[in-house]
Amino acid sequence: MSSRKSFAIFSPNSKNSLSSKLYRKMSLAEYNETLRTNQLQPNIKGSESTKWLSQRLDKVKKFNNKIVNKNTEQVIVEFELEIPYFVYINATSVHQKNSKGMPLIKYYYEGLDENDIYRNFGIIPRELEFFNNNIKNITKL
Repeated sequence: MSSRKSFAIFSPNSKNSLSSKLYRKMSLAEYNETLRTNQLQPNIKGSESTKWLSQRLDKVKKFNNKIVNKNTEQVIVEFELEIPYFVYINATSVHQKNSKGMPLIKYYYEGLDENDIYRNFGIIPRELEFFNNNIKNITKL
């Protein structure tokens, strides 16, 4: 029997519909570039290289990035992904605490219940193009 936890493809933010949505809080400038290119943007040089998103909209709404200037306008963006890709990131991601040196998507539960099936995902730079190729829709909430 596998020790891997199950994962959610039903969004807590929808009425039991099949969902592959992830949410990210970002600056308005990052959103504008995301919208223009229809892609999650690479990290800014010198910043955290992993781009974090969550399955839980309520978690993202509460998120406060302490390194962002308080005057920076921020928005929440919904990324709807192709279902096979969403299954892939759930099946292949590794817990952040075990990820040092591993070239894989990370997950963790900050702001979430670790016994829940929802996760936060960290898209690493080498996975960013694959992520972007599997975006179905981008929506500012």
